[in-house]
Amino acid sequence: MSTRLKHELNALIYPAPDLPGEWIAHCLELDLITQGPGQGAALEMLAEAIELTAQENVNRGQFALQFRSAPREDWQRLKGAQKLVTRIVHLPAEEICDDVTIVPSVASAG
Repeated sequence: MSTRLKHELNALIYPAPDLPGEWIAHCLELDLITQGPGQGAALEMLAEAIELTAQENVNRGQFALQFRSAPREDWQRLKGAQKLVTRIVHLPAEEICDDVTIVPSVASAG
């Protein structure tokens, strides 16, 4: 029987500086970035990217989540950001026994 691990990841969501109408979602603990046509779409794409990355890591014999921090200035932007409702991601493969809660926050552009 495996133990299920729980992780809380911060996602910074902000308007794309060079593409009107597009939003960036940046998982700060994994330094993983996605883009979508709205806050919700960018967050959904980030959740999917986390799942796919975790599965690929497991397929390579690595830990599901490879933590590497985003640059300090991105963490600084999180301090003034508005919190949104959290998003829970269950990493589905049997080999991956982790639950991930994504804590999204919206920051202003640039």
